[in-house]
Amino acid sequence: NIMGMLWTLPVEVQMYLVLPLLFIVARKSIYHVLLALVIGVLLGLAVQYTSVPGLWRLSVGIFAPCFVSGVLAFAILRTKRRFKLPAWTWVPMLVAAIPIFILLRPTAVRPEPGWLFCIAVGCTIPFVTELGDSAFTRVAKTICTYSYGTYLLLTPAIWVGFVVFARLPVAAQWIVFLAALIALPWTAYTFIERPGIDMGRKLAGGRASLASSNPAP
Repeated sequence: NIMGMLWTLPVEVQMYLVLPLLFIVARKSIYHVLLALVIGVLLGLAVQYTSVPGLWRLSVGIFAPCFVSGVLAFAILRTKRRFKLPAWTWVPMLVAAIPIFILLRPTAVRPEPGWLFCIAVGCTIPFVTELGDSAFTRVAKTICTYSYGTYLLLTPAIWVGFVVFARLPVAAQWIVFLAALIALPWTAYTFIERPGIDMGRKLAGGRASLASSNPAP
């Protein structure tokens, strides 16, 4: 049932509509982003715990603090301060934030404790130096490029491998499944996602104008 994998799409579409405004806010100052974070928290609590008619449709509010945490990381990175922590420290810093998530135990019914974990991770990112170009980062980039398509198309790949070809030997089913798991996300990225990204860049004025909004290294 592929619909089970698509529950996030309404939330993401709403997020994409707000992100351009948050991009402008983040270019002003960190304080504007903090204000946006406070508004996101208030909206999330309102959607989750009030009975205002129609407000439930703004389900993105429940996840607003998570999204704005990434915007906060972007705003911190735009400052002229330079952080010297080596790249390897990212792993222990991320591990150190995990107990926040485990101890607070966020759930679908009570998601707000998870906001603190996202905020902690978002604030941690700017303090760690990025890894330089290497085989590791190139593999990571490839995985990230196709990760969303892999998430959405995992269920169809399972269906192709283990239902459509159910009469094949188990080893052959796994081969078909893995082939589909590679081919389907690649196709979706090449013919849907990548053209959409390119169109977005054109609408935003091109890659150069976006890059110029960041401070010079």
